[in-house]
Amino acid sequence: MHGFGTCVKSCPFGALTMSKEGLPVVDLKKCTGCGACEKACPKNVIEMLPVGSPVKVSCNSKDKGAVARKLCTVSCIGCGICAKNCGHGAIKMENNLAIIDFKICKEKCSEAACKAKCPTGAIH
Repeated sequence: MHGFGTCVKSCPFGALTMSKEGLPVVDLKKCTGCGACEKACPKNVIEMLPVGSPVKVSCNSKDKGAVARKLCTVSCIGCGICAKNCGHGAIKMENNLAIIDFKICKEKCSEAACKAKCPTGAIH
């Protein structure tokens, strides 16, 4: 599955390119964090994260397990193992996707058990 490149076109700073896999690649030296790409993405796969976030979910697919993995090799399959292993309550599951509360994660977590336990490597 390839992206549409809508995010690339929407970036006023030229900070995005599309990879050969059809995924957006951010040039961190050019990105200002304006959020234009996130707003423009028709598939909602771009998410603005706070600077210094200790972990992130690599794919925003809300499809169920096998379907998500077929479309995206780094997708969250919604198994909930990360949420069960987060001792700080920073992760909840919504629509087959791990949602991280970055404020809790950044303030309280030092061991990233969610990352270590994720069976697909979606959290890194």
